[in-house]
Amino acid sequence: MNNTEQIICDLLSYVLFDRPLKLPENVDWAAVDKEINSHAIYGLFREKLDSLGLPDELKTKWISYNNQIIARCIQLGDGQNQIISLLNSNGIKYAILKGTAASQYYSDVYSRSPGDVDFIVKESDYEKAQNVLENNGYKKCFEHEDNVRHESFDKYGIHYECHRSFADRRFFKADLIDNLINNNIDNSVEVKLQYCSFMSLPTEINGLVLLEHIAIHIKAGLGLKQIIDWLYFVDKNLDDTQWDGLNGNVIRACGLDKLASVVTKVGQMYFGLRNDITWCNNTSDDVCNEFIDLVFSYGNFGNKNTDEDRVVNNAVRYRSNAIKNLKYSGEHNWKALHKYSWLKPFAPVYQFFRYVKKVITTKGAINALLFRKKDIDKREKLMIDLGIQ
Repeated sequence: MNNTEQIICDLLSYVLFDRPLKLPENVDWAAVDKEINSHAIYGLFREKLDSLGLPDELKTKWISYNNQIIARCIQLGDGQNQIISLLNSNGIKYAILKGTAASQYYSDVYSRSPGDVDFIVKESDYEKAQNVLENNGYKKCFEHEDNVRHESFDKYGIHYECHRSFADRRFFKADLIDNLINNNIDNSVEVKLQYCSFMSLPTEINGLVLLEHIAIHIKAGLGLKQIIDWLYFVDKNLDDTQWDGLNGNVIRACGLDKLASVVTKVGQMYFGLRNDITWCNNTSDDVCNEFIDLVFSYGNFGNKNTDEDRVVNNAVRYRSNAIKNLKYSGEHNWKALHKYSWLKPFAPVYQFFRYVKKVITTKGAINALLFRKKDIDKREKLMIDLGIQ
């Protein structure tokens, strides 16, 4: 961890959990600003901007960004309310995933930078939901097509993902996770925020979604925002008693307890999460250090990744459970298969040659495979330690 990253951790400990803030005399605020921008977390500092000691020019910039975040929250909330009204009027039950469903755990709902609107419907309503959206002006985004988990739509500058499932299909307990989510859509509860109201999955299932969201992105583009979603959830819903109860039982049943322990201990080590949460105490400090270094290297959804980094990420993905990963990726990427289902058995072969072609045509890819083997081995070991191979 470099000096800038340590300063980011100190700042986040202060704004997230009100820990004392003591910064070095000569802070490279330009580097801090660049890192915060790469993780899309300006909003977290909104309520404490005056006490950070920012240079005037940078403070003005952060105030402007925060005003934009508030405006975007309101815009996204309005779009979410419209799509919810449409689903309700057509008798389609739903639950919001991530996004505003994560914001409910924040003390300031405008501090979480909004992205898109993700919602899940029952498998039996999936085609109906797509038809309803298309018939009401929501345009399908074929470039984001994902027949396995969701369909993407755009309208008025907002991106929507209509899910039939959520878990990473390559994870060995994906079916259990998706069954828990789908079976609890009927048990969703209403949440009211300043700028929107919606149906949210029960607490234990919503926590599972936030943790699985981390698992989905850990091999390619996990950012601090997803970590903070989880830490706020833990602070309010996963103390030692709750870990031994339903909330923890769901996580353990789904095989995500190692990941939960690492991310939670990282929160204690770096971001000021309270230490009276002890269920993560046996987690290795070394694994936590490797995990946070990886998160800082990615940026939000991997926006700091170079082409060589992407090759390393793919090598880690395909070296573990190679056939399963090739099958999943091939089924997703092979457009002809979406029309001709009989091609499905050949999906791994298609994906293998697709990856070979990408390696050959991507600058630096062959060097990454030849000379970054230690990185690949280290990353693969970390994934094993996290329990998400």
